[in-house]
Amino acid sequence: MSSQPQPQQPQSQPPSLSQSPPQPQQQQQQQQQHHEEEAEEAAPQPQQPQQREEATSLPQQPQQEQEGEEEKVQQLQQLLHQQQQQQDQEQQIPSLKVPQRGDRYIVNGADISMKFYEFQKHVKAMVDGARVCYESHVHHLLAMSSILLLKPRCIDQDLKLFMHDSTRNSLIDKLQENLNLKRKTFNKDLKDKMVDIVNVIGARSLSVCELFSLDDQATTYEKKLSLPSVKCKLMKLPDECLMNEVNEMQLITRYLDPALESLFDDLENDIMFKWSNTINQEAMTATSISISERQPDACIDYLQGVYFHKTYGFGEVKCYSDAQSNHGVSKDLIRLGIFSKNAIDHGKLKGVLSFQAIGNHVTFYIMKLVSDGLYVMLEIAHVQVPRSLYELVSYLSHLGDLLNVVQAFHDECGDANTDEERAMVEIRQRATIMTPEVIRVVEPTRSNKRPCNRAYYY
Repeated sequence: MSSQPQPQQPQSQPPSLSQSPPQPQQQQQQQQQHHEEEAEEAAPQPQQPQQREEATSLPQQPQQEQEGEEEKVQQLQQLLHQQQQQQDQEQQIPSLKVPQRGDRYIVNGADISMKFYEFQKHVKAMVDGARVCYESHVHHLLAMSSILLLKPRCIDQDLKLFMHDSTRNSLIDKLQENLNLKRKTFNKDLKDKMVDIVNVIGARSLSVCELFSLDDQATTYEKKLSLPSVKCKLMKLPDECLMNEVNEMQLITRYLDPALESLFDDLENDIMFKWSNTINQEAMTATSISISERQPDACIDYLQGVYFHKTYGFGEVKCYSDAQSNHGVSKDLIRLGIFSKNAIDHGKLKGVLSFQAIGNHVTFYIMKLVSDGLYVMLEIAHVQVPRSLYELVSYLSHLGDLLNVVQAFHDECGDANTDEERAMVEIRQRATIMTPEVIRVVEPTRSNKRPCNRAYYY
């Protein structure tokens, strides 16, 4: 009987026998790995790069916030700066105000105040689009400070569009009538005697003594003309005109001062005529512009005790060599207008006198605030100061014009008479154009080739 082979059962190693030896090693490795993980968790520095990134990003958040705040501060500062610039510009540019209906200057039914206001609007639109120049736009630049310049033989074509010749001539006639500026007649007998005395060349001291004998025949204003003025000229003028060039200082001391000082100097009434080398109160006004920063060449000041208190008049001088400079001459005329306006506003004055001397030609102006926002600067006389004794005789023929100037100054210039008049100046006045706006609207270049219709005397 054959024995059947027993199937061989696979010899499987029991797990207990085959894995028992390594089991403690695996457990040991697992335990060691577990301990290492715990050790890594316990030591965060080498273990967490993400946390390190977060840790490094933590100080960046306040820095970004700080940069954002600084940007906001800068934007706020820029906004404030823009607002300040806008406010400054509004202060620099005088605002146009319609003249009040109850206070307008009417001549023969023509509303001069509104006609001038329309011209001001035209000027404002003009300077917004292009620059103007001193030589050709004297009326325009003065109008920006509410000043209407009236010269009998000087007509601006732009102003003519709003104020025709007939209206303008009627306005000048009415102003001359209201200010009593019609040509006055100097005492003919007195003038003839003065001519006879002056014609005696070579006896200066004797001539002066003879002039003193004429005191009793002269009125108050005639004495100011016939005595001090002519006497000083007799003692200072050369026999013939000098051929050498006369500078500004010599022009003032030798020729202009003897003619002008006696007209306005009145120390008994605390009025002093002086050639100025200091800035007057009106030039220091906050509204003063670049052309008025330099002091005027001459001032007529009112004294309060031992101090200069107010200025009743101004003068500008250009020597012969500068007479052909249309830029400088026009700029001086504008300066006189600004000085006079500021004097009225600052001192509550009823009027201010000014003169412009170009060589020996002297033109006189008077400024009045005649209605709401209308400062009229009217030419009242033009004389030629003598440069020699030979020319002194012809100078005496202008004594009637000088009589007008003296009377206009004493009657129409100075402090307002009543509180009501001073209050009226306060109500009527307008702002003066300031330096930045002048720089913006005026052409910086200069040229004598530009038309200059106000320099008709020279």
